Amino acid sequence: MKTNQQLLVIGLVCALVSATGPAQASDRVTSGDVTFEKPVKPAPVSPESRTAETKNADKGTAKSDHDYDHCLALVKEDPQAALDYALEWQVSTKQVSLAARHCAALAMSALGRHHNAAILLSEVALAMDNSPEVPKEARAEAYAQVADAWMLANDREKALTAIDQALAFDPQSDYLMTRANIHALAKNWNDVRIDTGKILAELPTDAEALTLRATAYRNLGALDAALEDANRALEIAPHNLTALLERGRIKAAKLDMPGARADWQQVLSFAREMGLTNDPRAVAAQEFLDMGDARTGGTAQ
Repeated sequence: MKTNQQLLVIGLVCALVSATGPAQASDRVTSGDVTFEKPVKPAPVSPESRTAETKNADKGTAKSDHDYDHCLALVKEDPQAALDYALEWQVSTKQVSLAARHCAALAMSALGRHHNAAILLSEVALAMDNSPEVPKEARAEAYAQVADAWMLANDREKALTAIDQALAFDPQSDYLMTRANIHALAKNWNDVRIDTGKILAELPTDAEALTLRATAYRNLGALDAALEDANRALEIAPHNLTALLERGRIKAAKLDMPGARADWQQVLSFAREMGLTNDPRAVAAQEFLDMGDARTGGTAQ
């Protein structure tokens, strides 16, 4: 999941001191044993109070003794401890803490509770969206995190809606790549081709985009174009396992089985060198080699 912390901290701070709450949020959001109340519109505050609150929010405290950076660090070290910390943080504050909610959502995702994480991240993004002070780049990053969460929750429709919102705020290549991957999961190959094409128009040496467009071209039957993209990706990143695996598939589709086997063997060789023998790409390469050997009666090496 994307964690552009600087952007999100800016957005969370702005939303925390805004007089606009997430008015469209549901009354309650329940995530297993976790229930958050709908935020209420805060009472007007004086400039002096607003300044003090902003300083606290900058430190991640938001009128509490809790720290946002510490909570994020816990997500990496001990997600359950991070979730407990975020929940205690929320309970200890009189007003809703978007920082606490955001940290709780990331902890849930780390614990595999992707659907619950997506719901909470959606509320955070909506609260930021409803705060005029939040920069558009921070709103975009929030929706991109929502898209990632829905992808992990296997809800491609909601993921696509979220990434479209991110792109509406900031049409950057990372978000286009996310949308291309969502389209790939749905096997919408022409949409994949279009989005990766937009990325490559600005970043012609993006090996990841070249590889994904090669996959799209292969599935669309444009094998020469697919091979050209795969070759280019490997010129840029010779050890890219995804590109090697894909080029092997393209060569197989073009009935160049010796060339395909050479690429798949290279995947296995590089995977061993990098300590990635159990990587899904290495596993797939071995399966392709085994299928070819089963047809010829040979043995994979």
